[in-house]
Amino acid sequence: MTDQFSPEAIEILQRGDPGVGRLDKIVKQYDNDYSHAQNLQDMRKADAKMIKAIDCLPGKKTITERLLKRIMQAKKRV
Repeated sequence: MTDQFSPEAIEILQRGDPGVGRLDKIVKQYDNDYSHAQNLQDMRKADAKMIKAIDCLPGKKTITERLLKRIMQAKKRV
């Protein structure tokens, strides 16, 4: 599935950049899970894992976090 990512994205995943915000770690884990997905069910598991991780963030969610969660939820319905 790594053919879905740009060479720059693959390099960042392999390099192990920590990210700068609390959402970066979640997105990085999602990218890793999604790149190792073997089928649609694995992709949906990665989506669900990301939604759960966003829900577990402490405090008020940023607009980006709320928007990303809604996108992942909508993706599950397709």
